[in-house]
Amino acid sequence: MKTKYIFLIILLIIALTNCVQQQKEPSNSIKIKPQPPVFQSMQTEFTDKEILDAVYSDYKVPNDFFKDVLETDNISYSVYYLNVMKNNESAFYCTNDFNTAKQLVEKDIVEYNQKINWDRILRETSETEKFFEFKTILDQTRFPDKYLRYRVYKCSYVTDLQYIRFYPHDDYSTGIYIGILEQKPITKENVKEFVEFQWYSIFNNYNSHGKKVLSSFEEMDDNSIKHTFFETKTVGGDWGTCDEITLIKSDYTINKNSGEIKLFQNDLRKIKGNCQ
Repeated sequence: MKTKYIFLIILLIIALTNCVQQQKEPSNSIKIKPQPPVFQSMQTEFTDKEILDAVYSDYKVPNDFFKDVLETDNISYSVYYLNVMKNNESAFYCTNDFNTAKQLVEKDIVEYNQKINWDRILRETSETEKFFEFKTILDQTRFPDKYLRYRVYKCSYVTDLQYIRFYPHDDYSTGIYIGILEQKPITKENVKEFVEFQWYSIFNNYNSHGKKVLSSFEEMDDNSIKHTFFETKTVGGDWGTCDEITLIKSDYTINKNSGEIKLFQNDLRKIKGNCQ
């Protein structure tokens, strides 16, 4: 009997020791945010750790990546690029005439106000080499401090730009037609700005889906300029499952003569992320 009591006391001590040890150690459910990784400018190979550190840290894009700075924290809901149906496909409208762009925007505002019963008004206009911009108050009665920017592309910058915010995965050998870059001359510098601008603002809705660009660089031959992204896409795991992270290579090729833009995209590999 005495031996039995001693055995029970030993088990109790072990159990208490384990409880104390668990209290000292961080819980697996508490994820410690990693430090942002440092990538080389033309890096093409990435370890699983580098990918995981990029996905779960504050890292977003390379330091010299395109930036669109606006006075809002909710940028993905504050900019609207005017698009139209063309051959049963949605494409972004372009014009080189300010008045035409303004009339289209004012027409959209009237129709929106009538449909939603809002009080959106045009406040100011501006333009860049890329687009005309029309800054509106979202609703001067209910949201007088919130803005929506209508942007209308200039045809002198880009034409026939396709609306493909969420990429289809076509045959890597044929690519996806994007549009025509009209800005001349076609150089590595303006290709970089164009591709990063489109990736950030148009195709990924101001990166509101949390993708990470690990590297972004250009290469040139006699006929075209190729801009390459290595990027990640994360599908969040449900309870009891793990995140799935895909490393994607995206090549945008721009013909130096015609300006035609094509996207070639390929999933390189998938890795397991944090588990829920």
